[in-house]
Amino acid sequence: MTFFRFDICQFCNIRINKIIKGWDEFDEHIAMIDIFEANIDKLTKSMNQHNPPFIILAAVEYILFKKYEVQKLIFWVLFAPIRALITIP
Repeated sequence: MTFFRFDICQFCNIRINKIIKGWDEFDEHIAMIDIFEANIDKLTKSMNQHNPPFIILAAVEYILFKKYEVQKLIFWVLFAPIRALITIP
């Protein structure tokens, strides 16, 4: 499972695109679930442009983030642009 903060975050979308482009490199038995803190309608609209070969869920009211003890740390939100630049091929 991968947790993303915002469905409209350009850096999150870059990471989704990177996963999709490299999807054929994963074992055929792999399962991936990406979870966004997002409204389901907005998430559906933004993810339709990607057409991912894996499951994407909306964590309404942060429920799944809390269940799996994913913390909101402002540092990681601020670090996202730098991380995206490092991981872009």
